[in-house]
Amino acid sequence: MEFTVNKTAFSEALSLVTMVVPERSARAILQNLMLTGNEDGTITLAATDLEIGIKLGLEVVNMKEPTSVLLPASRLRWSRAPMPMKFRLVFPIIKRN
Repeated sequence: MEFTVNKTAFSEALSLVTMVVPERSARAILQNLMLTGNEDGTITLAATDLEIGIKLGLEVVNMKEPTSVLLPASRLRWSRAPMPMKFRLVFPIIKRN
């Protein structure tokens, strides 16, 4: 999956979604957020702690190979680093036999 997104909008959405991600959990899957690329040129960011859930959508450009990926919320600190206002995110899809 590959797309271009506005940094400000993506950072704000990421900040909101990661608010419900628990720092510690007996279920490690809950420490992730799901990023889904949609055919209509949008992405969806979603997370839950099993009590509260949040799902936000953003418009993107140049969507290629829409799919879904789980991202560890604790590793997404880079979104606050200095970057251009629009940047390209690439998630390579590895096909295994």
